[in-house]
Amino acid sequence: MAYRADIDGLRAVAVLSVILFHANASWMPGGFIGVDIFFVISGFLITGVIAKAHQTGSFSYAEFYRRRIKRLFPVLFTVIGATLLAGQFILNEPDNQRMALSALASIFFAANVFFTFGLDTDYFADSAALEPLLHLWSLGVEEQFYIVWPAILGIAGAVWLTRRVGIVAIIIAAMASFALAQTLLGEHPMFAYYMLPARAGELLLGALAYALTERGVADKLGRAGREILSWTGVLAIGWSLIALNAESLFPGFAALPATAGTAAIIVAGASRPTTLGRLLAWRPVVWIGLLSYSLYLWHWPILAYSRYMFGDLLLAHQLVAIALTFGLSAASYYFIETPVRHSRASFSRLFTVHFAAPALMIALVVGVVVMTGGYAWRYFDAGYRASVASYEGAAEPASRLAYVCQRPNLTPNDLLNPACTVNTDDEPLVLVWGDSHAGHYVPALGVLAERYGFAFRNAAHSACPPFANEARVFARQARLDECVNSARMMTEAARQYSAVIISASWDTYALRDTPLMLDELEATVRGLTGAGTYVIVLGQVSRIGNFDRNCLWKRLRLPFLDCGARWEAPRGVIDAINEQIAQSARRAGATYFDFNDVICREGQCSAFLDRQLVYYDDGHVSAHGSILLGEALRDDPLAEAVFAPLAQFAPRSSTIAWGELHPFDLAAVLGAAGSQARLLRDDSSGDYVSRRITTTPNRAGLFLAENEGLALRSEIASSHGQRAEILIRIEIGEAADLKQYNIYVDPMTGAVRARGEAFAVLRSNMADDGRISLEALIPPVQAAGSIEMRIFPAATRRAGGGNSREATGVVTVYSLDVARVPAALHAQ
Repeated sequence: MAYRADIDGLRAVAVLSVILFHANASWMPGGFIGVDIFFVISGFLITGVIAKAHQTGSFSYAEFYRRRIKRLFPVLFTVIGATLLAGQFILNEPDNQRMALSALASIFFAANVFFTFGLDTDYFADSAALEPLLHLWSLGVEEQFYIVWPAILGIAGAVWLTRRVGIVAIIIAAMASFALAQTLLGEHPMFAYYMLPARAGELLLGALAYALTERGVADKLGRAGREILSWTGVLAIGWSLIALNAESLFPGFAALPATAGTAAIIVAGASRPTTLGRLLAWRPVVWIGLLSYSLYLWHWPILAYSRYMFGDLLLAHQLVAIALTFGLSAASYYFIETPVRHSRASFSRLFTVHFAAPALMIALVVGVVVMTGGYAWRYFDAGYRASVASYEGAAEPASRLAYVCQRPNLTPNDLLNPACTVNTDDEPLVLVWGDSHAGHYVPALGVLAERYGFAFRNAAHSACPPFANEARVFARQARLDECVNSARMMTEAARQYSAVIISASWDTYALRDTPLMLDELEATVRGLTGAGTYVIVLGQVSRIGNFDRNCLWKRLRLPFLDCGARWEAPRGVIDAINEQIAQSARRAGATYFDFNDVICREGQCSAFLDRQLVYYDDGHVSAHGSILLGEALRDDPLAEAVFAPLAQFAPRSSTIAWGELHPFDLAAVLGAAGSQARLLRDDSSGDYVSRRITTTPNRAGLFLAENEGLALRSEIASSHGQRAEILIRIEIGEAADLKQYNIYVDPMTGAVRARGEAFAVLRSNMADDGRISLEALIPPVQAAGSIEMRIFPAATRRAGGGNSREATGVVTVYSLDVARVPAALHAQ
């Protein structure tokens, strides 16, 4: 293919966007789309190379990969080797071991697979910014694509590519890939971001650009059409750079403007230069484009190691990192890339010298690093290892404690789980509700519960505010539905408690919309206090912006680090938010409490309390630190005034007092005891089968009055060896205000789980003969309504799975009783 300087100019735009975003996301919020621009360019150029070789009958995998080796491997292995070497002097042991494994994955172009399944956070998370080889995921996507793409073109015949049927096929395949990415974003965001099936559409848009170019589309558009098309592409890319950010749902359809815009620019400049093409072909821009591959490879390890050492980078750090990136990239281009690119060596020689030999050397180093647990040569230094041992595990998040029920998605089971209660074996009447900033207070509240004689249940949904109405506005886009459902469930559940303690990352939500956040907090609190609930709102601990819990550990290898400067922050910043929270809480009738009085002195907040580390990260206290906060408040008069009143809300027994109720025998509705009518069977693998029990005039037990609850008990059994879960579904109310309660029963173990609305009690027991006894208690409903019950012999194909029409099974109902529970009895 003829050289096009404007495409090198596009490469410059792509790499500068990426570098600026990675140096400081505020400089170019959507700069990460530079990678997507690269994908389109790659798809255009490489498809052209493959297609023309196929058309002339000269294509061979050996020649194709000989050219790929010359283009990619020399600088890539230089960067991987340099990063691996630097890691031995910079990274602590666990980080060094993980980096070494990512290096091994990278030399085989599997970095995207490694980070999809080996990274416990997403691409935009802070911890991801410290992975020195994270950026090599994109090379993995490309090379995996070019394993299959030449074969597809060879089998289908490269000529079809430029025909109408080929163009339609590419468009369909590309859109399918974008749609797949969009679908995966909710449940599998890492797969959507890193893996080829979700990214192939971007490379295929490059192939589409080649096909349209070969069909002479640019000539048919005319000069004005080409200008319009090229500047439309600029607008699409510009919009993506400005409008998208780390919070955007990406890739999916959000990647279409930038990628389609790139393809448009490529097509528009195919026949003769456009005005934009001449700008992109400006020599300084082209020079950056020529360096773009080296720039991309070098910039990320430099920035990652800088952040690892210094935390949040100052402007000076950022500028030095960019300058170093350009320096190393220029050296790489002129002394490594260019000489090798002009080599005429055979495939076997290039493979040996530029892949096999360096890959073997890197693999050997990785082996040593991994086998020594990240110590490398320091493994034999007993004194160093002893020092490391003193720092390992010094700070763990509160969420790792078994009784801290912080989840990425709360379900009704979390409101039934006995492990989520503190200081009691019964059901508490005090609830702790919020996000991770409620979760990290649980150990401290546990100390206070022991001191002042109260008990509580805790349920925290990560990154989801404890608001009754507008949680949607403040939730992360990738977890929007889960947050909204959780907030609704928790709002309903909170009304069943006598006291509620609320806490959240107030400053995070204030960044979205401070007035709305305060209004939502006040409305949520007022909805509880108006019903007589005692509410405590907790302030947020100060953020320590450049905090690094492993700083002392890192200083074993980097003695120049100034850890003291990274462990303090002025109190005024968080006080400005907390004062607004306190005012809103008090206006709504709640009590306010602030833990900063313990960790802050004379306007400065410290990560230490009595010389012990309190924080886990910049905004959360650790498990041990939270306990220290509680201990520090044991005899504090203000803490006593706030928390001692909770002792009046004694936990209620979780036993259902059937002797005081009037059960209604629903099993008799199914049929006589021992009859086949009580044997419910689902033999259909194509649809659900259920038995419905509805309200009729002679079934008074199937109607709830306002503020009545419902008790249920049943004894059931399934066929031997059945894996499909049994489902008992209870629906209360009318269509406009229908509440659905689902009890899933595992016939193999007798375990029960809930979905839908929250139960007050749900438990089960399995006898030796396989019969399962279960009890459930639905809390009082706000409005009167009829009850409908459905029993599904087989709802899921396995325990914990999703509903499936293919599930089959049998259930025998030995007994099934329901009873209305008056509000007075429910409160006992």
